[in-house]
Amino acid sequence: MTNADRLSVALLTNAPAPYRTPFFNELAMRCRLLVIFDTLRNPGREWEVDTTEFRFQWTVTRALPFTGRLVGHGRIQRWIPNIPLNAVSAINRFGPDVVVSSELGARTASAAVFCYRRRRPLIVWWEGTPHSERSVSHRKIRLRQTLLRRATRAWSNGEESQKSLTAYGVPESQIDLDIIGMNTARWRKEVEDARCSHRAVIRERFGLRGVVILFVGGLTERKGIREVMSALSLLAQEDLPEWSVLFVGSGELSEEIEGWARAHPAVPVALTGFVQPAQLPGYFAAGDLFVMPSLEDVWGMVCLEALVAGLPQVTSEFAGAANALVTSTEIGSVVNPQDIRSLAEHLAHRIRLGIARVPDEMREGMIIKWSPAAMTDRAMTSIRSSVATSGVSCE
Repeated sequence: MTNADRLSVALLTNAPAPYRTPFFNELAMRCRLLVIFDTLRNPGREWEVDTTEFRFQWTVTRALPFTGRLVGHGRIQRWIPNIPLNAVSAINRFGPDVVVSSELGARTASAAVFCYRRRRPLIVWWEGTPHSERSVSHRKIRLRQTLLRRATRAWSNGEESQKSLTAYGVPESQIDLDIIGMNTARWRKEVEDARCSHRAVIRERFGLRGVVILFVGGLTERKGIREVMSALSLLAQEDLPEWSVLFVGSGELSEEIEGWARAHPAVPVALTGFVQPAQLPGYFAAGDLFVMPSLEDVWGMVCLEALVAGLPQVTSEFAGAANALVTSTEIGSVVNPQDIRSLAEHLAHRIRLGIARVPDEMREGMIIKWSPAAMTDRAMTSIRSSVATSGVSCE
């Protein structure tokens, strides 16, 4: 198929995320793709962006940044996203057959303006869940509903984000599920290689012993750090086989974790600080039991990373990925992290089971399902359907 024969797709999103680059690269092999980023780095994100890995056309809009913050979950703070000032002109220069835009704010409003003027189909890529949307204002609800009415189709992470889309009035027949994933095969190989080369080294470096409970993410209230610390306090009072805790990440609650460690000297606790994605396989290789106690996560890619790495997990019911990934007790359990005793009991149960791995046959199906190739298959089916429904000529 020549370049002229392929569909042209403009995809608008906030900032590069390392786990999405493989999907964009795969998508660029199936269509003529332009990815339009608001910015190369969002406030608070410490990821290093390696644009040499991009195998797709891309550009960055001229954006109006906001320094104000939105507040939710008590003292949790979030940055208000940039407003792309020239997104319409960027799309117009590219001349796509279809536009995909993530989220339901100014970015997608810009995409909707282009699609309305040029009579092109619009696909909204949405991640919100009923839990994450529970406090949305009436004004934003109306905006979301208006934008979704302009869309030909909607992409969702899974069943949880599908529920919020249907609540906003999108028919299930127009929603495409499971438009999320990562380079699962590469991740499995990197973790398995690290188990041979780095597991013992990292455990010895940090003084980790027994069953190592691994947390990866921001050390913030939203990620359930206080809840998991309370659960660990209950574990420290029990007669359990030897266990340790490894926190991989940074955030404002790191000092509280350090204080807990000083108050519980019998439990080895290690904090790594922020770790770049390329270094993460070694830490997953060092862990034995993954905990994800988030109070809000529209999906939770770390849950998939843990599963592919073979780590049993205790995962929050507030993570959109929980029910899609934790489908067996051998994979893990799903809990309400605000029920501290239940969280502690599930962790204690796993510690008593000792060092165990998720069976390979359970991992294999997930590795295939959430791969860039499978994700792109689903995306391209949606894109072709959207174009066919709109009646756009792509000759």
